[in-house]
Amino acid sequence: MRTRTRNRRAFWATIALAALVACQTGGSGPPQVLSFTADPTALVAGGSSTLRWLVTGATTIVVAPGVGDVSGTNSTVVTPPTTTTYTLTATGSGGSATADVTVAVDTSVDVAGHVLGLDGRPAPGVLVDVLGVGGTTSGFDGGFAIAGVEPPYTIHVRHPSEPLAVTYVGLTVPDPVLIVSGTPTGAPHSVHFTGTVSGGTNFPQPMGAVTRTTLASSAVRRTVDADGTTGGFRIPLATANPPSLTWHGADVPAALHALQWFVGANGLPADYVGHGVRLFDLKGAIIAYLAQDMAMLNVTEGNVTGTTTVPAGYTLGLRTLDVLYEEGGWVVPALETFPAPTFDYLTPEVPGVTIAIEALAAAPGGELSYAVRSGLPTTSSGVQLELPEVPSLLAPPDGEANVGYGTPFSWTAPGGGVSVVLIAGPPGSVGHAIVTDDVATTIPDLRPFAVDLVPAGAYTWQVVHLPRYADVDASVHDADGLLSSWPLNAFFLPQRDGAWANSLQRGFTTTP
Repeated sequence: MRTRTRNRRAFWATIALAALVACQTGGSGPPQVLSFTADPTALVAGGSSTLRWLVTGATTIVVAPGVGDVSGTNSTVVTPPTTTTYTLTATGSGGSATADVTVAVDTSVDVAGHVLGLDGRPAPGVLVDVLGVGGTTSGFDGGFAIAGVEPPYTIHVRHPSEPLAVTYVGLTVPDPVLIVSGTPTGAPHSVHFTGTVSGGTNFPQPMGAVTRTTLASSAVRRTVDADGTTGGFRIPLATANPPSLTWHGADVPAALHALQWFVGANGLPADYVGHGVRLFDLKGAIIAYLAQDMAMLNVTEGNVTGTTTVPAGYTLGLRTLDVLYEEGGWVVPALETFPAPTFDYLTPEVPGVTIAIEALAAAPGGELSYAVRSGLPTTSSGVQLELPEVPSLLAPPDGEANVGYGTPFSWTAPGGGVSVVLIAGPPGSVGHAIVTDDVATTIPDLRPFAVDLVPAGAYTWQVVHLPRYADVDASVHDADGLLSSWPLNAFFLPQRDGAWANSLQRGFTTTP
């Protein structure tokens, strides 16, 4: 008897289910959405969920967004990139009905990046904070990690002893390399070098000859001319104040180079006569490297040719030829003022040496535009050096009063790219460098980190445009290039392609 009853129930259940399924594609009554579910309702980024529904009285069934017509089915698989609310719309002869279901997607990432100083070396002890998430301090290698960050995110970095906070806006990458303004970190060391250069034309050197010695390393660099009579040199010069170089951090590979050339009537190199090198480790425990003599050997020559292009109405004011040593230093055999657009420079064929061409132009309003092509072989032709158009400030106007954290700042960024907004205040205040790929921003509110605007303070602002980067993400994945383009970089490294263009400066006064 029980078996017969169970069979009867199963029969009627099957009939009912068949009727419901049949009603999904037609029927004369108004449509009804009996259920609309997601399984699972919570995902990590890249995961999938199955949407299921039970509908009666519908001729068409549509799921949005991104799914479409699902008539005749009762499920579909979705992979939403972010938290998404799906809407099912059932339409029949009697009208329509809708139902919603939300699939939550956790798109947060664990950000693990590094901080570099303006010298390109790791910067430990830097305060790093992701807006709305939390902060940490960079480690000995400049590394930091912050978990649970929702892209796009804004991150602040600041060396505690320096009056400049750097804010990167709109990052999505989990591994940014950030630049922070500040004094090089690590234990300070003092050092000087002496020696004698020989070879080449020999000494005393003839009229028109130049012998230039260079300390090349990732930690410290300096170039001085050798004495034209004796070939002796001291780095830094004995008259320097202080009479020693200061560098920071751990021991690094280094080199001393000597390069000799004749200067032609046009002021450019006419003949490279000799090159010498001395390799060593720069050690913090050694304060004087004495008798660092170098014998120069003959060198062969190449040449670099190309064209410098500036925007219409700009004046090309300066161009240099840089000989880059692989250890981290460089020497400038050619410096031209108001040069012709085309160039043809003689170069030394020295192992490990590459070439950089730098150029600086002025816009009609006095703004500056700069570009560098770097890492060129010593023989290169058709080099194109294109200087960018300068940005223009829009708002606030010059002299604006009562400026605060909510005041909008805006500017132009010709050709798109990344801009660095520089905001400087009264002596003793903390300024801001805001890195963004937008053309509008506000002053970051860093009061939770004891950084505040000075009431009724006199401030200035300026924009430095970096057109080589499509967005902020690209800039933090090219640390060497960003260092080559970073404004106010006293440790400027022309060892990667870079470009910048700066606006004029405006003033404003903060709210009392």
